[in-house]
Amino acid sequence: MRIGLLRSFGSVLASAAMAVPTVWFPAPAGAAPGDDPAKIRAYVANFGSNSVSVIDMSTETVAETIALSGDYSFPVDVALSADGTTGYVVTADGSLAVLATTPNLLQDTVAVPGQPSAVAVAPSGERVYLTDRAGDALTVLDVADLTNPGTVPVGDEPADVAVSPSGAAVYVANFGSDTVSVLDAATATVVATVPVADEPAGVTVSPDGTRVYVATAANTVDVIDADTNTVTARYAAGGAVHHVAVAPDGVTLYAATTGIRAIRAADGVTEHTLAAASGPGGAEVTPDGAAVLVSAQATDRVTVYDTALGAAGAARHIAVGEQPAGIAVAAVPARLYPENLTAAPAPGTGEIGLSWDAPSDDPASYRVYAGTASTGPFAEVTAGSCTAVAGTDTSCTVAGLTPGTEYYFTIIAQAGGFDSAESDRVSTRAIEPPAAPVTPSAAVTASRTITVTWTAATSTDAAPVEEHQMEMSDDDGDTYGAIPAGTCVSMAASPCTVTLLGNGITYRFRVVSVNSAGTGVSAGSTGVTAVSAPAAPSNVEVETAGVAEVEVSWTPPGGTVDSYRVSVATAAPSGPYTKVTSGACATPAASPCLLTGLTPGTVFWVKVSSVRGGVEGTLSGVSTGIWALGLPGRPGTPAGAIAGDKALAVTWSAPSAPAPSDGTPVDGYRVEVAAGAGGYTTVSTGGCAEPATSPCTLTGLTAGTSYKFQVTAVNTLGPGPTSPESSALTAATTPSAPTLLTATRGNGSVSLGFTAPASTGWSDLTRYDVSTDGGSTWAPLTVVDGTGGARTATVPGLANGTTYAVKVRAVNAVGEGTVADAGSVTPATFPAAPSSLTVTPGDAGGALSFVPGGDGGDTVLRYEVSTDDGANWEQVSTEPGPGGTLTATLTGLANATSYPVRVRAVNGVGGGTASDGQSLTPVAAPTPSASASPSVSASPSATPSATVSATPSSTVSATPTATATADPTPTATPTPTATATATPTPTLTVTPTPTLTATPAPTATATPAPTATATPIPTATPVPTATATPTPAPTAASPGVPTAVSAAAGTSSITVRWAAPTENAGLVTRYTAFADPGPASCTTATARETTCTLGAVAGTSYTVTVVAHTSAGVDSAPSRPSAPVTATLPAVPVIVPDTDATMTTDQGPISAAAPGQQIVLIGTGFAPHSTVTIAIYSAPMLLATVTTDARGDFTHGVTVPADLPVGEHTFVATGVDADGDPYAMKLPVAVAPTTGTGTLAATGAGTAPLVATGLLLIVVGAIARRAGVRAGPVRRPG
Repeated sequence: MRIGLLRSFGSVLASAAMAVPTVWFPAPAGAAPGDDPAKIRAYVANFGSNSVSVIDMSTETVAETIALSGDYSFPVDVALSADGTTGYVVTADGSLAVLATTPNLLQDTVAVPGQPSAVAVAPSGERVYLTDRAGDALTVLDVADLTNPGTVPVGDEPADVAVSPSGAAVYVANFGSDTVSVLDAATATVVATVPVADEPAGVTVSPDGTRVYVATAANTVDVIDADTNTVTARYAAGGAVHHVAVAPDGVTLYAATTGIRAIRAADGVTEHTLAAASGPGGAEVTPDGAAVLVSAQATDRVTVYDTALGAAGAARHIAVGEQPAGIAVAAVPARLYPENLTAAPAPGTGEIGLSWDAPSDDPASYRVYAGTASTGPFAEVTAGSCTAVAGTDTSCTVAGLTPGTEYYFTIIAQAGGFDSAESDRVSTRAIEPPAAPVTPSAAVTASRTITVTWTAATSTDAAPVEEHQMEMSDDDGDTYGAIPAGTCVSMAASPCTVTLLGNGITYRFRVVSVNSAGTGVSAGSTGVTAVSAPAAPSNVEVETAGVAEVEVSWTPPGGTVDSYRVSVATAAPSGPYTKVTSGACATPAASPCLLTGLTPGTVFWVKVSSVRGGVEGTLSGVSTGIWALGLPGRPGTPAGAIAGDKALAVTWSAPSAPAPSDGTPVDGYRVEVAAGAGGYTTVSTGGCAEPATSPCTLTGLTAGTSYKFQVTAVNTLGPGPTSPESSALTAATTPSAPTLLTATRGNGSVSLGFTAPASTGWSDLTRYDVSTDGGSTWAPLTVVDGTGGARTATVPGLANGTTYAVKVRAVNAVGEGTVADAGSVTPATFPAAPSSLTVTPGDAGGALSFVPGGDGGDTVLRYEVSTDDGANWEQVSTEPGPGGTLTATLTGLANATSYPVRVRAVNGVGGGTASDGQSLTPVAAPTPSASASPSVSASPSATPSATVSATPSSTVSATPTATATADPTPTATPTPTATATATPTPTLTVTPTPTLTATPAPTATATPAPTATATPIPTATPVPTATATPTPAPTAASPGVPTAVSAAAGTSSITVRWAAPTENAGLVTRYTAFADPGPASCTTATARETTCTLGAVAGTSYTVTVVAHTSAGVDSAPSRPSAPVTATLPAVPVIVPDTDATMTTDQGPISAAAPGQQIVLIGTGFAPHSTVTIAIYSAPMLLATVTTDARGDFTHGVTVPADLPVGEHTFVATGVDADGDPYAMKLPVAVAPTTGTGTLAATGAGTAPLVATGLLLIVVGAIARRAGVRAGPVRRPG
């Protein structure tokens, strides 16, 4: 850079303008540029902003921007000297700018010929080469004299220039003539012209100097042998190459095309391609080879690629100036100049002292430059010790400067005829000593202590005040000396204190202001006499004098006292203490004084001091602590609560501010009460008359009357503020008795119904109690509210058959109300099932015997018998039998018909659980004698015959044997009918013809004779024996075993599938599947069906086997069992299912029920032997799971939940039908409070016919549903 002219600083600066030299110290030994990334800098020529951006590669940020001369524009290229200390920038309008890099400065700008397009520096740093694109020439400049350029003609439009590492050769890429000119650097002459590919735009030399690489627009990098100056290789680059850079190790080339292509220098193989920079203006590799930098003219930034990462590396972008063009990268050496320069005012008017650290080269001398602006102009200092400073000195003083002016300084070291770079620039302000302070004043402030105050002179830029110094005189100002003790030695500001002065001695003080320039003029005070402090008072006492008032008294000390000071502490006896500043105790002349305005509830400690001659003595001893008393605070809002019969408890909180315990004591309270709309009166009797604390109780009140309260705290100083009034509260009494109480027995429980008491006693009911022992003991009762005051409840946990005396009462906050009596109730349930049922067949009936079950807590009224497996019941008379059994006789049954017989007991609750079933088949009684002549006929061609003989025996037997065979027409099976009248003695033997064979024509129909009649002979001739010898029937063929049996579990069902037998499948007429465990089975109607559905008990594991049947009654062996499966439980629907199937009960159809009542539900139409769930709605509540019988029906007792709300509800049974499809039945009922009758509500009169009709419809429906494949009992093979 050039140092401009400065104005003259009088004798300080030379009048002649001086320029800071542009020659620098050589780098010290061992400080040559290296590969330290912290030193690597990139310099970017910004074509559009006429500047150079300096990039610090350690942070990849622009560290500085160097503005170029405003006389020239459009920098296109930049080059750095080999040592990295100097940079050269060419502009397109004909200039060369010289840069210093330590620090970064524009040193000089010179005009050059033509239109420069590129620049290069010789390795020695002595020459600079510029291409003149307009003049088709190379400009050669000696660094020592940049103003005398030389010109060498080269090819057309030279675009780039490079110098060999030795400096011996210079290479110019001629864009317009497609050649490279090779120059001898020593003679500056062209020694060879090498043809290359079209439009060469860039040239660079390998680090070893053996190769020259040329970037061409023909999409190649041409390789020139430096020894032969011939093109020896041409590397494909994939696009027009703008620039080419080579790695420091010479191994890799980086061609800037549409992308940055890394090319192996040895053979031209492309190693990878990096993302392209937009409009590349220059490309360089860092000295350490770690990164490639490409300027992007279109985006105003430099893109950085990591060479080690190759194509995998992500590009990083650094914003620079506008339209960046050429780039130069070098390791810049450390700065060699004086460092750590500092400047500060020195003693004396207008003097500044400088100091610095010497550079490492031991300079011979220093030159100091000064200016009044950071950017200059600067002039060399020629006055003071900073003129021609010796190299051994590192400080000097500049004199004769103008106080109040800011000066800037920089230093250059000199040695061996060379100058260093300039140091950093520093500044400080020139000043002069401060003015005198305003006349100080002194006053006695403590015993033998004087405080001095003053007003400092105005501190200015020219004369700042940094501190003050003081001296004192005890001889009326004749002599002054140092301050003996205190804070008045060196002061930053007023005031200060002088201590340990002599009592009665008069002193004067003078103050002077000081700064870095020196000491100013002093100013003195008037004389002040020091005095000693009086002694402290003694016997300080305090006494309460009123609300927030305390009287303070003390004993005066000896000697003269002008006044006293009273100090108060509230934290602790040790303080801190604060002087009283108002009232009688502020400056009392004598004891006592009244201390007022205290805070009630606060403890105070007091000390007193004496004052004489303006000097206050030490504080006395501390008084005893005393509360500052006040009236009590306001109690909290009182609250009332029922405290018994016509009694109310009143509670309140003590005053919270101030609290009663800290100075506002509460001696008691005043309670006032207002009844209804009346006014308040003070309670004078009872527990609420002047109570000491909360709570208190008011008694003798009127039930149903509302009361309000207010409370006032009282102490010896009087009553405090009255509390807010309470909310109104009504006095209460106990409730009256519940009404309309009824009790209905249940299963181990009693259901109660009643209405709420007529009077709650003016207090909300809290609960109801029940007693089951006539009132001796009571327990809380869970009650369900109904409409119109109706209440229902259930008393559980009772013993069936035990009589209970039930009473109910209501309870409120006052207590237990009047008792309501429900009388005596005996809980009961349905009788238990009879056991050990046996049946003995008889003529048209039979005899029964069974063991009675439990009576359910109620007397058994009768026993009923069912001969249809529980579908219908009739009363039966019983007689006691042996061993505690009961016996009964059945009549009116049909002989030879099988009846499923069950028995149940009936008590006051209803019909109990049925016994296990037994099969009864009545038989006709034998006749004494009979003769028969039966005849059997079969059409078309069979004529059976029978022989009748009588023996003296009472046994009647008929053993006909008949076999009918029809082939191929259907078989006719004759049906003989015999009627015989038996006499007491004879034996009747019917012997038909042994074999009957009917063989009709192919289209004939076999029609058996409708009747065969045997007519007994009145007198039969006895014969000893009768023998019938039938002809053996032929053996029928067996079907094969079904195969591939599988079972799939569903809801309460199992679906079975199988394949037909592999042998004799044509004989099969149907199949049966058997569940294990049994007894469930299902049978197909034909042999074509190979699947059927079984009912199943949910949760039970089953296997299934299948048997094939023939028309001849021959069964196959069972199949292999299926894999085990387990059916699932039917889900309880969320809402009542949409079904027309309706359940009934053992009492017939019903429409109403009561909580706790037991009901026997009857359902039909489900899969045989399957699980059914029973629930009650509205919200579904599962009551039971049952298993259906062989017909798919169930009869099961359930209990209506005791807590079921009154209203409409529905019993729902859910399961599957015989086909495994979902199936449900329902029974709507209205639930009302129990009436005590213990019976179900039937749906209208004449329920027996309705029940019979309902059962008939159920049977018909079931038959209709089971058409086709029907599950039912089938005999097992074997």
